[in-house]
Amino acid sequence: MESVKEMIEKRAYQLFLERGGVHGYHIEDWLQAEKEIMAQLEKDPAFQATTAPVKPKAARRKRGA
Repeated sequence: MESVKEMIEKRAYQLFLERGGVHGYHIEDWLQAEKEIMAQLEKDPAFQATTAPVKPKAARRKRGA
C-alpha cells in the first residue's frame, strides 16, 4: 500500500507537469497536493477508522537530572 507521503509526491508531480514543467512552484504544488490527498482520505471510511489521534509520549527524564 502506498504511503500518504508517496500519494502527495505523485500528485505534486502531476501538478508540476500540468503547469508545463515550470519550475519555482514546488511549495505551492506540494501544499495543493497535500490538500487534495488529505480531503480524499478524510472521505474514505476505512481511512477514518484507522486514524486515531496519537497521544504524545510522556517526557523522559534524563538520569542524574
